[in-house]
Amino acid sequence: MIWTIALVAIAFITLLVGIVTPIIKLNTVITRLSAIVDNIGKNLNTLANKNSDTHERIWGELGKQGNELADHEARIFNIEKQK
Repeated sequence: MIWTIALVAIAFITLLVGIVTPIIKLNTVITRLSAIVDNIGKNLNTLANKNSDTHERIWGELGKQGNELADHEARIFNIEKQK
């Protein structure tokens, strides 16, 4: 009778360990993934801000080049008109 109780207790403890161990591992993995996703979100926000700044700078340079091109066109027109 005592051996039966001992075997049931050991079986119960083994079952409990078998269930709790994967749950603890899963919780650890979920925590790590959560931290990784948060980091990716921060990096994405930083990248979006840098991307926006770069686009503004590029459009500014394109505007300057457009003005220079218009100036060159006017100068070429004046030279051709003189001939």
